[in-house]
Amino acid sequence: MRLEGRAALVTGAGSGIGRAISVRFAAEGARIALLDKADAAALDAVADEIRAAGGRALALSADVSDAAAVDDAVARAARDLGPVDIAVNAAAIWHPTPVMETDAVARFDRMIDINLKGTFHVVRAVLPGMIEEGGGHVVTFASVAGVMGLSESAAYAASKGGVILLTRSLGTELAGHGIHVNAIAPGNVRTPMNAWMREPGNEEMIRRFERQNPSGRAFAEPEDIVSAALFLCTAESAAFYGAVLVADEGLTASLAPL
Repeated sequence: MRLEGRAALVTGAGSGIGRAISVRFAAEGARIALLDKADAAALDAVADEIRAAGGRALALSADVSDAAAVDDAVARAARDLGPVDIAVNAAAIWHPTPVMETDAVARFDRMIDINLKGTFHVVRAVLPGMIEEGGGHVVTFASVAGVMGLSESAAYAASKGGVILLTRSLGTELAGHGIHVNAIAPGNVRTPMNAWMREPGNEEMIRRFERQNPSGRAFAEPEDIVSAALFLCTAESAAFYGAVLVADEGLTASLAPL
């Protein structure tokens, strides 16, 4: 098991990519602190799944935009599971934000607070323990929207572009402490966040994604992203500091057919 003896904090662990990472990392031997603001039942279900498979999990309810709540959650994780030496920042929100909508400012603030500042709060909270232990691994989640922009989703794109530069900056700042900070930038992944895209009546949207992506797949699966996160949390990624791994079915690697 590649994470035997390690303690990992995973945000957004109640569903989607965060859930998939939590389950896989537990299977690889890590003790898992599940952090989410989701309802307790959803988070407990993930914890129960991990425990049923023989793993160890701690469910923690907190909003990552609340720095004090994040500090408290990390402190409890360290008390119950040992020093956190892996942090995966999968918590995020997304919804369209046309710039002229009446609530655009409030929506912009909320996405920055969760997607960007929330990532910063988590990294800052786990750093003292990682430095004391002589190193660690941090994985942040950006998006192709942070690489190439996304019409009518400026707030989301700005937050994820910020995550990329936060990752690059912290990757270099913390390298001397043996702390690897790297990012994954997924394209469309089949998660509850974008479930509405797959509802009846949106078939043409799915076909468009299939045409746009060189792979021909409209959506990756959460499990497809897990192996990249696992790689970034092991000694196999020893040379990676401030890297951004794009996992987007080839979308940003090519122009759309003319």
